[in-house]
Amino acid sequence: MMNLKKQIGNIQVSTVSLPFAHGLDLYETMVFDYQDAEVGAFTRRYQSYDAAEAGHQETVELVEQSIREKNNA
Repeated sequence: MMNLKKQIGNIQVSTVSLPFAHGLDLYETMVFDYQDAEVGAFTRRYQSYDAAEAGHQETVELVEQSIREKNNA
């Protein structure tokens, strides 16, 4: 069972095993912003553990990059 979480400021990247398969997708990454209610929904789904693990890390990097760019603007 996968349960990866990364807190970046007020944003959390969460990748979990889905309790029920969505088609062939068994894992899901979501991004939650606990401060800004206007942030759009972000969801990615994966068919394998390895793809979900890589997707989680990629999403963490995207969020960190986005925060850096926002802070430098």
